[in-house]
Amino acid sequence: MNNEVEDKERYLITILYKVKDKKNKFKLRWNVDEGRWKIMKSTENISRQAIIDIVSGRNELPDLRFLLKSQHRSSSINEKYCNTINNLQKSKNFLKRINSINNNKENSSNYNDKMYFRQEDFDGIFNCTGIRQSIIKKQLINDKYRIDFISTLQDEDGIETSENTVNLINLSWISSSSLSECESIATMNPNNSKFSNSILESINYARKISKTI
Repeated sequence: MNNEVEDKERYLITILYKVKDKKNKFKLRWNVDEGRWKIMKSTENISRQAIIDIVSGRNELPDLRFLLKSQHRSSSINEKYCNTINNLQKSKNFLKRINSINNNKENSSNYNDKMYFRQEDFDGIFNCTGIRQSIIKKQLINDKYRIDFISTLQDEDGIETSENTVNLINLSWISSSSLSECESIATMNPNNSKFSNSILESINYARKISKTI
């Protein structure tokens, strides 16, 4: 396996889009067997329920925030979007971009020159609001939490940015708890005492580990 494939396998690409006023997204992974990007998951009606500034960073110091979102996982992946992604990867512009990425991996300083997909790719097809290309640099897991150290390139509303984040995830919030023995909370209803307690526990844990990051 060459370095090109190894690099692609490490990335997770998120396509953000709107249908009417609802925010949706689907995620792409590199399929080694088929040699192309494929939609692995689709979610709909993403809504930000709460955002809390635990620590507001100044100068070079990072922000520490608690973000709570709700979303619905699609029962099936829309064939329209699958066809769009497949056809896009056969286009001349896309193939030219891939060649440029492969030939200038170490030399390019432009964020967009390192991104496989761009927002403009979907002009006139659907209302794409942004592209995020992420790679998990490091991951730590214990019996209750998972910490992801993530580097992300973004192309949103014509603005290209790069950011590094540390995400703390309470494993009880994940519908599939195969990563640990932690019991999954069936409902994310704020009236559920287990869920409310898990929020407080997660914030306190984030405060604790933020002192060492």
